[in-house]
Amino acid sequence: GSLWTTPMAQGERDDAAFPAADAHGGAAERGPSDLPAQSFRLRAARSTSFTVPNPQLGRQTGSQYLAILDFDQTLAASEVSFFDADTSDVVEEVFGGATRYERLSAFMIDTISRGVLLAIVSFNSAGVIKQVLHAAGWTEHFGDRVYGRDEVHRYNSSKAA
Repeated sequence: GSLWTTPMAQGERDDAAFPAADAHGGAAERGPSDLPAQSFRLRAARSTSFTVPNPQLGRQTGSQYLAILDFDQTLAASEVSFFDADTSDVVEEVFGGATRYERLSAFMIDTISRGVLLAIVSFNSAGVIKQVLHAAGWTEHFGDRVYGRDEVHRYNSSKAA
C-alpha cells in the first residue's frame, strides 16, 4: 500500500494534550502548549495514530518524502521574536514544557527513522530558528532545510504555495 501508520509518541492518546474537534471538524482552541501542526492535531483528535505516505513507495520511485513544518505556534508554542541561549530556558519558554518537548522530539525521531526529511518554512528569521534548534538539540533533524522570511520573500511566494 501507499500509506503506513505510526503510533503517537508515548504509545497512547492523551486527551488532555489534544484538542477535541469542534462542530466543523476543526480542532478546538487549547492554547500555546498544544502539540504541533494543526493537521497533526486534527488527526490525533480522531485517532491514536497518524497515517502518512509510505516512504518505501518513495524509494521505489526514486523520490523522497519531506515534512514541512512552520515554526512559530507550531514547533514553538508561541511566536519567538528573540532568543538568547545564555538566559533562555528553551524547553519551558519556547516549547511549552518538558512533556511537549519530549513528544515533539519523539515525533521528529520517528518521522526521520521512517525516511522522511524534516524542513521548516517560516516567516520568522532563519537565524532565530537555527539558534532555537541548536539550543534544543534539534539541529541535525533539519540540517540546512530551515527557510525563514528572507527565503520566502526571495522566491516571491507564500508558505502556502
